[in-house]
Amino acid sequence: MPGKSSSPAVAIEALESRQMLSGAAPTALVAAPGPDGSVFLSWCDNSAANRAYVVEQRTRPGDRWDRTAVLDGDATMHMAEGLTPGARYYFRVRALEKTGANASNIAAATPHGLRNRSTQVVFDGPITITRGGTYSGNWESNDARIPAVRIRTNEPVIIENSIIRSRSSCIDAYGYKVNLTVRNTSGYGLNPNRKGYYVGRFLDIDGFVNLEVYNNYMENTSGIYVYAYYGNRTSKQTVKVMYNVCKNVDGRYSLGVNKWMKGAPDPDYYRQFFQINGVKNLVGAEVAWNQIINEPGNSRVEENINIHATTGTAGSPFLIHDNYIQGAYPANAVDARTYTGGGIMLSDNGSSYLRAYNNQIVNTGHVGITTTSGHDNWYYNNRVVCNALNPDGSKMPSSNVGAVIWNFNSESTFRNNRGTNNLIGWINSDGQRNDWWVPDAAAWSGNRNWPGNITKATILNEWQVWQNKLASRGIQLGPQP
Repeated sequence: MPGKSSSPAVAIEALESRQMLSGAAPTALVAAPGPDGSVFLSWCDNSAANRAYVVEQRTRPGDRWDRTAVLDGDATMHMAEGLTPGARYYFRVRALEKTGANASNIAAATPHGLRNRSTQVVFDGPITITRGGTYSGNWESNDARIPAVRIRTNEPVIIENSIIRSRSSCIDAYGYKVNLTVRNTSGYGLNPNRKGYYVGRFLDIDGFVNLEVYNNYMENTSGIYVYAYYGNRTSKQTVKVMYNVCKNVDGRYSLGVNKWMKGAPDPDYYRQFFQINGVKNLVGAEVAWNQIINEPGNSRVEENINIHATTGTAGSPFLIHDNYIQGAYPANAVDARTYTGGGIMLSDNGSSYLRAYNNQIVNTGHVGITTTSGHDNWYYNNRVVCNALNPDGSKMPSSNVGAVIWNFNSESTFRNNRGTNNLIGWINSDGQRNDWWVPDAAAWSGNRNWPGNITKATILNEWQVWQNKLASRGIQLGPQP
């Protein structure tokens, strides 16, 4: 559970004056970079006897530890805030005792760039790229009709180490067969401030031969949209979206300056973290190791990942794996009446030869993972869980079912769609378990109902599982130094 923090100096002095000895050292400390100059810490509490935890940090190995927080003795999480984006920080947590012998392992992380920082840097206006090359900079658009970065060339373009904010899309490529890499870049969506305009995409692609999107941070954008493939259908000309951090996929429309929609969005403007549309026979395509977290009141996502009218091949399925997806919320109470947002729409409108595995899907609104179209689609080894509660403990009115395989449109080509070895626990809006509904599954085997009650602690534990998974593989998400 998150710990309550008090003034470090006063609290530590008071506790140490009692010469308190605590139990076993905390273990499995994980430090994860977060937005707004923050780092999220999580660890395992190994003793019921601990009365407090001390969080300590430093910026270089061998330097003195600075005590930054004192937490309750049952705490397992803490958000270190006010850090410098791009700087490396080292952390440890100890169950309080004078010797310090019961300290946890040391964990390090580099916080991402933050929205406030984007007001401190000097921004250039919108840029149009007409020649290939590598581009770095800080660009912004305050016009809902003009993207911050427009790509108008078929030559290879790399955008890296940049900060972009926009009332339109951050990066736009229309009408060209682009070969684009975007890496180590932060993008921030802003209210368009024009009535009826929707929040812009982080990346809006209409026409490409190759797309690589690695280690970026995006906040309050309407995600990544990919359409119209002109590549040679080899693994060297494909789609790779990996190691990105996304906060709040925002499909809301503006009612004017600093005002947001009061109803539901037009279905033509539903938004996702990632959607690919109308791309056939992709080889080597992969969406993996992304972290997507949505918050109620600050987002409006349909499916977080949607594969629409798109296929891999029998020999090279389109892979969606090892993503952490948390949250899918309507924009407001009116939208909630018909909201159907969720985690992963694996196959929509004929999508085929797709694989989704090792994903964690947590509290994603209406549905966790679903196959409703196409053929030869398979999801397996995923963790899918929902307690039907918003973060503040209020009821999630749209919650329905954890996993689905259903021939929604009665397609004659719907075949060989299966689910195996998933762990699924889903509470619907009536408070009842509704783990799966798979009337048209070609195979449904080895799937397990989540044991026991699904509580807030269950949801919090999924974050710990994710952090441990990243640490065990040495994977770093978001922009890197």
